[in-house]
Amino acid sequence: MISISSFLYFAAAASAILGFFVLVRSPQRTLNRAYFYLTLAVSGWIIGNVLFREVEAFRFIFALSSYAAAGLVATLFYFFCATLSRRSEKHQQALVVIGIVAASVAAIPGILATGVDGITIATTPCIIVYAL
Repeated sequence: MISISSFLYFAAAASAILGFFVLVRSPQRTLNRAYFYLTLAVSGWIIGNVLFREVEAFRFIFALSSYAAAGLVATLFYFFCATLSRRSEKHQQALVVIGIVAASVAAIPGILATGVDGITIATTPCIIVYAL
């Protein structure tokens, strides 16, 4: 029987590989690059969550990386959808930069989370703002 972790590693690899094939098909297209970045962020988020459950010694680091990756997934999903719908790029780039900065700040200890107890993450009130 295949473990859930093995399945999730496979899903992360499949996501990244699919994104790579889309990128290789036409790397100059913004839509293909946006999709590639999105698949990498999804893969990173999946792997971070699996490692959080599996590796006790670095659980807090993986919790923070998972929060950061989730922010990147949301930001890059917006970028992909905006590119797909051919929205104006006027505000699109600014929102992506804000999202990337927010995701980076999420990885700083003490901002969104202060520690881990077992598989429970001790979060701060800032997590509510980050979730919005």
